[in-house]
Amino acid sequence: MSDYSDELNQSVIYPEKYTETFNLVESIKEKLKEEESKEEKDEQRILGMRKGLTAHQENLDNLRKGAVGFWDRLELLSEKSIRLREASKTLKDLEARGDYSKEGKEKIGKAKEVLKRTFYDLRSGIESFRSGFREDLLSALGDKVGEEEVIGVVQGLEEKVNETMNHLENDIQQLNDTFSEKQEKSPFAKNEMSVKLWNRDPDVDLYQGNYSPCCISIESGCGADSSESAISDYLTESAIQVVNVVDKTRGIPIVAAWCWIGRDDQGESYFVVDNVEANTDYTKRYPKVLTLNLTKFIKDYAKNVGIPESRIRKGTNSNDLELYIQDIEKDISIVGKPNREGGYYLEAERVFEDQGW
Repeated sequence: MSDYSDELNQSVIYPEKYTETFNLVESIKEKLKEEESKEEKDEQRILGMRKGLTAHQENLDNLRKGAVGFWDRLELLSEKSIRLREASKTLKDLEARGDYSKEGKEKIGKAKEVLKRTFYDLRSGIESFRSGFREDLLSALGDKVGEEEVIGVVQGLEEKVNETMNHLENDIQQLNDTFSEKQEKSPFAKNEMSVKLWNRDPDVDLYQGNYSPCCISIESGCGADSSESAISDYLTESAIQVVNVVDKTRGIPIVAAWCWIGRDDQGESYFVVDNVEANTDYTKRYPKVLTLNLTKFIKDYAKNVGIPESRIRKGTNSNDLELYIQDIEKDISIVGKPNREGGYYLEAERVFEDQGW
């Protein structure tokens, strides 16, 4: 989207009621003009219409003040997303300290409230943006760039928004459960769990995105793009590995950390945790124990393949568990030549592209 920042900076998006109120004001003006042009004027009717026009015009002026540029709206969503990551990190850091004194519990409680408010603020912003962004974008760019180019931009943004909303629905349920005062007894309390690498077994691993519900489930294709198959790409790419937490009692993977080896611009190798998908029935009940054990396994695994802990990074998008691993802070690309022309759908490779929309 940054390629179109100039055009989008010139485009203004008005609040939802603006068009309706504008049309109402114009309609009253026309009727008032007709009424005032009559030979026999109804002064009381005219007076009432003028009062109504003044009230609706004031409302229209207030709505006009609430108008924002399309690009500003994108920037605001990006800022809200960053604030959410910061709130989540603050809470995770406090919980990791294990301070259960009165003061420690108060800090955790306040951090939870901040996370809750920040999350719902972002959710409201995304849902509002989603409801009309297609028409807004077509209006903003329609007379400035070619029709085919506009459609391509709209489809690309639509894919991003749909992917975000897929994850958001799971996050909403998990957050609601996390802050619920009533917690039901876990049906998994006695189940045996283990952390392991996937086996690249098509009978199981083609459905990784179904066991840990996400946008690359086998029927979804690749995010919102059904023309590709991300899970098939990952299964056949030796540079990609999946670290699973498995419920051995049920015989199913319940957490999937999508990992790959990459290099930065200087040729330095990194172990990248692209993102972590999970069955939130488990993560809402055992976030700490899952985070600790998965983090430890990944750090040991990276060490065994020759990459020190200082060069382990994690993507910042679409994580159902926040691991105790440093966020990716620069461009890192997966090693080797991809099997699919144009590369793969990888969250962590898109981090800095996404920050600019």
